[in-house]
Amino acid sequence: MHPCAAKLDEAIALFRLEESALADEDVDRAEILAERRSVLLFEAWQIREGYAEELLIEQMQKVQAMQKQLVEKAEVLLGKLGNQMSTERKQSQYFAGYWHDKAQAQKSFYCDTRS
Repeated sequence: MHPCAAKLDEAIALFRLEESALADEDVDRAEILAERRSVLLFEAWQIREGYAEELLIEQMQKVQAMQKQLVEKAEVLLGKLGNQMSTERKQSQYFAGYWHDKAQAQKSFYCDTRS
């Protein structure tokens, strides 16, 4: 097997692991896998000489399709995380308002009896 093919196969395997990490919402793991995949693809491209052009095109089209799927899944996850952050921000504002109102209410019960 040509070294380029081996690296492309390994990159494709990492795509599947990265897809699984995104499904599990494990963004840190997905980032590590994406970085490793990027290195493998770069290395594969550097050593492509001597690898059958038809096979290289086929593998690169597969990589392109898998990349498109990953981007779509990442965008869905990004939207989901954005919604969660928005909900948490609203709850935080609600509780901040509650504590502010509670403090104001406690101040209003103070009555100066000296006057």
